[in-house]
Amino acid sequence: MLSRFAFIFLIVLALVACRHQEARTPPHHEVSFVRTPDGVRTAVQTWGNPKGRPIVFVHGLAQSHLSWTRQVASSLGDEFRLVTYDLRGHGDSDKPLDARYYEEGRRWGEELAAVLDTLGPERPVVVGWSLGGVVIANYLAAHGDARLGGIVLVAAVTTFDRALLGVMPPLASPDLATRIGANRQFLRDCFAVPPTGEEFETMLAYNAQVPREVFAAVPHVSLDGTDAAFARVKVPVLVLQGSEDKLVKMGMAKRSAALVPGSHLAVYEGVGHAPFYERADAFNGDLAAFARRAVME
Repeated sequence: MLSRFAFIFLIVLALVACRHQEARTPPHHEVSFVRTPDGVRTAVQTWGNPKGRPIVFVHGLAQSHLSWTRQVASSLGDEFRLVTYDLRGHGDSDKPLDARYYEEGRRWGEELAAVLDTLGPERPVVVGWSLGGVVIANYLAAHGDARLGGIVLVAAVTTFDRALLGVMPPLASPDLATRIGANRQFLRDCFAVPPTGEEFETMLAYNAQVPREVFAAVPHVSLDGTDAAFARVKVPVLVLQGSEDKLVKMGMAKRSAALVPGSHLAVYEGVGHAPFYERADAFNGDLAAFARRAVME
């Protein structure tokens, strides 16, 4: 028979496992669609406290709103209204194949503006991961920061300078087998702390939904006037970077921080391209603290 100590130990393990599973399962949320000025139907998901300060999450290339599961399923939702959306060409949003829908940077910015318009007068904190930095940059070039409460750049791309980027596998290859292998390698390169097998399979599934035409066009997204737009930003800006990021180099994070006077750069040691996944508890705590401070400023 189990000793009393062993029995209690097993009960504790079971409770921890249940809590871990609960934290990884997206909670109930509302789904809506907005139409961008160029006609793209964009899927928007709203989670958490409907009366809380909004935080808007902008995912990266080949990803989806599911990238933010460790945020929307966390205690962040007790305090904040969490808004995710699928970028054009990704997830549940429309996927036009014409390169113009992706190469013209203003379209990405207007897509974000359409999402922000659904929030009413509140000034959200906007979090941009990887390609999300390009989206925010183009939004700022067109609209400035008056509508925002704060900006968080997570391993964010703000220039396509190859010296500041890692090696990308051939995601736009015309050969299906090559593209499948490239998707797998790209996803592996996102992490220094790898996901579980089931989580990796889910990520690979939504990565594979992105048409190769999108991958071919994204390296040509225009960034006209975006550096100057960042220099004019007055709201608080936090730049977060993993020390082991293979896709976006530390020089990119330093460049982004230097663009915005008064911004703060924080580095997660031993973490790759996805700090919000690899170091979720620390990331969520940093994000919550930043969002609270942004309310005060």
